[in-house]
Amino acid sequence: MISDKNNLDELTRKTIETLKDNGNNLKDPSVFDLNYQPKKIFIRKEINAILEQLGQYALWKIPKHIALIGPKGAGKTITIKTIAESLQRTQGLENIYINARETQTSYKIYQEITKHYTKGPDLSEMRAKALKRLTDHTLLIIDEVDFLKDQDILYTVTRETKTTLILLTQKLSWIKNLKDESVASSLQPQLITFNQYTPQELSEILTMRAEEGLYQFDPGSINLISALVARNYRGDTRIAIKTLERIGYRNQWNEEEIYKALEEAYNELEGTILRGLSPRDLEILLIISKTPESNKAYLIAKQSTYARNISRPTFLQALNHLQNLDLIMLTKKRVGKSNTQEAEILLNNKDLIEKIASEKL
Repeated sequence: MISDKNNLDELTRKTIETLKDNGNNLKDPSVFDLNYQPKKIFIRKEINAILEQLGQYALWKIPKHIALIGPKGAGKTITIKTIAESLQRTQGLENIYINARETQTSYKIYQEITKHYTKGPDLSEMRAKALKRLTDHTLLIIDEVDFLKDQDILYTVTRETKTTLILLTQKLSWIKNLKDESVASSLQPQLITFNQYTPQELSEILTMRAEEGLYQFDPGSINLISALVARNYRGDTRIAIKTLERIGYRNQWNEEEIYKALEEAYNELEGTILRGLSPRDLEILLIISKTPESNKAYLIAKQSTYARNISRPTFLQALNHLQNLDLIMLTKKRVGKSNTQEAEILLNNKDLIEKIASEKL
């Protein structure tokens, strides 16, 4: 037990020294930040198709809208950001990056475009301000576009500007099932698919990160991390990079440490999403994980703590939100004379739901 400030100061100093000793192998910790733009990137074959489209736009100012489709951690974001920066340096194309998970309405996107955050202007006024910045040499990148709550921004850009839209999503169905026909007819993006990384590709990526961020690393261990992530985690580079960070920090490259670091990295990433859920949505996820059939789950949710008396439409909206977060996959089915949906939990570690629910609920 800590009895006074001197003891606390001593404990603080020892903790910092231990961290320094353990972290002596880290050359540059920022290399393992998931938002870090590395000095070298893995050149995917999809880059050629993207460059051809955007090169034509740079030359002729005719919008060439693109949709990048692929699973989490397939390199969509880092690839398009790197290409956009190159086009800005070499061709003078401005780029604006928006993440729709964080900025879900057209109004807020217009605010990000204009950097005008004060309350007051209505949607039409904010749209007019944004149009001044959306020129014929601008790339507007909207990541996780399936989180958009309205499509005014898509209509405005495709109908009223010569800006090129670049949309990133995991869901091809979102692009193909655009509800607004006027948007669908004017958008018509070229679809470019990013498949999950192979073990060899992941190994190249991790080796580049290790060379930049670590003093010492073991190529054989990097190959093992790559193989495990490709096989068990759908080639998700985020998990691979965070695993490498932990192993590199400890500088222990044995198989036991690799499995331990993999689990920690996965729990960190998925745990962040789960902890970000509202209590109601987390409770619904917990219920659906135990009762996958949506009609039965709805009856249980109505009697629960945070979703008590929830309406069926609101319950179904919550399920769709969980599906958008890639936490569940819904499949339509018929039970007797009733239509329902079956939910499949997509988390590798389903126990994580119960663990975080016990912390938050």
